[in-house]
Amino acid sequence: MLIPFLNLLIQTMNSKLHLRLILLCLLVYCMIGTIPKITLGVNYVSWFVLLYFIASYIRLYGFPIKISNRNWGWLTLLSILISMASVVFMAWLSTAFVNKNIPVFWFVADSNHIMALVTALCSFMFFKDLKIGYSKLINMIGASTFGVLLIHANSDTMRQWLWQDILNNVCQYGTNTMVLHAIYSVLMVYVVCTVIDYLRMKYLEKWYMKL
Repeated sequence: MLIPFLNLLIQTMNSKLHLRLILLCLLVYCMIGTIPKITLGVNYVSWFVLLYFIASYIRLYGFPIKISNRNWGWLTLLSILISMASVVFMAWLSTAFVNKNIPVFWFVADSNHIMALVTALCSFMFFKDLKIGYSKLINMIGASTFGVLLIHANSDTMRQWLWQDILNNVCQYGTNTMVLHAIYSVLMVYVVCTVIDYLRMKYLEKWYMKL
């Protein structure tokens, strides 16, 4: 529902001002937000407003640096490997030197942490120009991706209710059905949230946009 207002802001900016806004927000949200011991008040609504600014810049002006689709694929693979290496490094660091509990997934633990953003951006740029056929189903599911995130992970209360109270993930650890539980619970949450967001777009959003 914020998109019409964000579009008005985007239309008033030229490419240089648009890019400066993105870089300033990335400095605050991503670079500073990744530094340990610094508490940054980030919520998913404001973070995804920034992601909308990034996506709109790419759509209007393209990526600032010219990179081929093939190289975006290699960058995606490289960013995934670096993310995995960061987990291994943090795990080693917590046992070898510090000897206390360090969040081993720190660089990918939240959507605004640097490696999570880099991997997502490289993946987006790779698949954006990938030549695939038209699919109505893929477009419908893709249109609800943002809604799925906001529905199932917009607060600690929702995460507590969904993953602990309903799905009881902790008690599944070490059981024979752990792998199956991990697969079907994620698929079930994604399907249910997609249906909810589809109904929102089909009925509520159409009514709202006519106001």
